[in-house]
Amino acid sequence: PSDYFGDDFELDETMKKKLRSERKWSQEKFDKVYNDFAKMFASQKCFSKHTRTDLNIYFCDRVIFAGKQTGSSTNDYFDFEFYNKSFALRDEFMTIKHRRQNRTLCNDRYAIVLANNKVESNKLFADYLHRDWLDTSTCTFDEFKSFVEKYPRFFSKPIGGYEGKGTEIISFSPNKNLDELFVKLKSQKRLVEEIVLQHADLAAFCPDTVNTIRVNTFLDVHNVVHILTTVGRFGRLGNVVDNYHGGGYSVIIDPRTGIIISDGINTVHERVEKHKDTGKAFKGFQYPCWEKMCTTVKKMARMIPQLHYVGWDIAFVVLDEDCAISDAAT
Repeated sequence: PSDYFGDDFELDETMKKKLRSERKWSQEKFDKVYNDFAKMFASQKCFSKHTRTDLNIYFCDRVIFAGKQTGSSTNDYFDFEFYNKSFALRDEFMTIKHRRQNRTLCNDRYAIVLANNKVESNKLFADYLHRDWLDTSTCTFDEFKSFVEKYPRFFSKPIGGYEGKGTEIISFSPNKNLDELFVKLKSQKRLVEEIVLQHADLAAFCPDTVNTIRVNTFLDVHNVVHILTTVGRFGRLGNVVDNYHGGGYSVIIDPRTGIIISDGINTVHERVEKHKDTGKAFKGFQYPCWEKMCTTVKKMARMIPQLHYVGWDIAFVVLDEDCAISDAAT
């Protein structure tokens, strides 16, 4: 836009009022959306320029056109690069509005609560979890002590967390106060988990994180499970989580073959052919035991027939080169 309108196009009060009216937003809501949009716009590596004109024109487009037409969020607008796509092409993308509609239309609401509860889903899918875990909100001190003695270095995450927020690796040494740690984790309602050893082929991309894949499945009325999409995720050295929102890279995997068919991309939409920390190329990589992974996911998808549309986080762990569920979400 700045190529046509210069660098200093500003939204005047009349324009802001029009935008608020279009979406029935309060001033507070408008300010929040605009500030969030401005921060994400400024972070984008894909733009050669970051002018006030570009920011404000794209914001108008996101509010008046993309938002009303497709129900897209700010993340959708940048993730799908709506700023350079036609109105017709935008309709091809599954925005947050469509995802919420699918979740509501395809899934029983009580089953949604079960799948999103890490404790209950861990119990349900225990045969596929392949790691020890403990719910600190309900366990006794003796149970916690036994767990820490067995796993002095362990993974900790909030029971109700998402996008890897609040996750950490805790290393416990004998000179630390175990009682204090237990009280702290219990008050925060956290899960503690055994740290798994991932498949060497995945560790080659980033050994510091367990590099998982997101598998989206659909269970049809004939009890047939369809794998819709598969996305690979790779963390960065020094990080605990591998996901996109945690600073990692995402790639597209061909669901039929298990081969990566795209470059990596991160949350600031920087595209890379190789992992920046290890130099390992993304495109063309073949995931191990792909057919077994697909079979495992389909078995799990049939275990809650009230859920037709589910996203699974899958890790490839070293047992017999098996694959394990990391998490499930509707």
